[in-house]
Amino acid sequence: MIVWWYCTYFAWLALQNIVAPYVYHAGLLSLEQTYVLMAAKDAILFVAILLLSVRVFRKDFKWHWIDTCACGYMALLAVYVFVPDWLHLDVPFPVRLITYRAQTALVMFYLWGRFTRLRWSQWKSIAIFQIVMLAAASVFGIFERFMLPLSFWSRTIGVSDYLLDVKKLDSNLNVQDGLPSNLFHFGLRRLLSVYADPLGMGTACVFPLVAAIAIMLCLRRERDPDRMKWIPYYLWAATLIAIALLLTIGRESIGVACVAILVLCIALGETRFLRALGVLAFLSILINPSVTKFIVDTVTFQESSAIAHLNLLSTGLQDLSTLLVGHGVGTTGAWATSLGVHELTDIGESSYLELAAQGGAATLVVFLAFLIGLSRWLWMTARRCDDPVWKGMFLAISTSLIARLIFAVFSPSFFALIPMANMFFLAGAALSTVNRISFEPESVLVEESTETELEVYA
Repeated sequence: MIVWWYCTYFAWLALQNIVAPYVYHAGLLSLEQTYVLMAAKDAILFVAILLLSVRVFRKDFKWHWIDTCACGYMALLAVYVFVPDWLHLDVPFPVRLITYRAQTALVMFYLWGRFTRLRWSQWKSIAIFQIVMLAAASVFGIFERFMLPLSFWSRTIGVSDYLLDVKKLDSNLNVQDGLPSNLFHFGLRRLLSVYADPLGMGTACVFPLVAAIAIMLCLRRERDPDRMKWIPYYLWAATLIAIALLLTIGRESIGVACVAILVLCIALGETRFLRALGVLAFLSILINPSVTKFIVDTVTFQESSAIAHLNLLSTGLQDLSTLLVGHGVGTTGAWATSLGVHELTDIGESSYLELAAQGGAATLVVFLAFLIGLSRWLWMTARRCDDPVWKGMFLAISTSLIARLIFAVFSPSFFALIPMANMFFLAGAALSTVNRISFEPESVLVEESTETELEVYA
């Protein structure tokens, strides 16, 4: 029952950006009722953390220093919600709260996972569901990209009404001709899928794609005929998600996936698979040579958008000494821009500069300690794990975090609430379950033949 409950919740996270606009546009719900529908996911998250946090006082719960970093990050950033507006940026308090929620949501999902008591069989079921869910979302995305007209989003779903009336976003920035302003890029229509946003869909694709490839490679290394029969299913899932990811034209997400897969293959010693991917990429470039020029121009910062990002990053680094003091939550970032706040300028979209400008240097350091510590723990745990699904999932989360730490220099990678919530929840739940059974560094994680639970061998 608990597995279905969590799967239903994460499915709603993926579907809400297409369901909520539709019910509002169709007149099935009023504006106030739509707000209640939107707030339901946050209410469930807050209540779950409050109710489950009593587990901290149980004997089988072991507090980890990563938890200290997570809670410290939230506490430090909370202080900056109430920092006096000495720059006179006139940031409304509701905008501060919305921004705080956006910047701490992933840590809260991690804590929800930490306070949740799952058996390994339950954790595995929820983890595999994430791959299945994104494969299904990819199929729908490919269908809507090639088969559905643009009027599907403007007239049937009513996405512009939702963005303007419900989310109160800037009409000049977020909506164009009744459609999301980022629907087209370089003159090409981008895939939206159930996330109703190409960037959100791109971000959501990364972890399930890396996880499907990681599990597939781990199954192949094991060479167990009973388990190797699942390889084609993971291969199909990875293929569908990869196609959807490319069709989003989300450069950051594509780059994160490539780096994560590269690190994964090196870690598993899968040079043959890596060469096969390289040949595939080379053939794709031969089919469409313009892609080569685009990639080269982006990497060498000759493309207009890449130049703009680099210039903003350069300006932000020049003002680093003033930014590290912290000017208060909501003074910059995506929500400040979308809600029309007079924000700090010339910072760009770097996760690090964005966070430092709002919460100061200490908040940034604690946040980085949390992410690096979590990635390292998952990496080390994967090395002691025999089960291919657990090992693959641990490596997928770890390598995805490593790749996002790199790309966060140029992008607000870690403040995407909905697309990455499942990954952080699974990371927290994994740490909770492993700590509960108290295994030592020499221990090995294996799957029991009867109850698919966890045994410890010193």
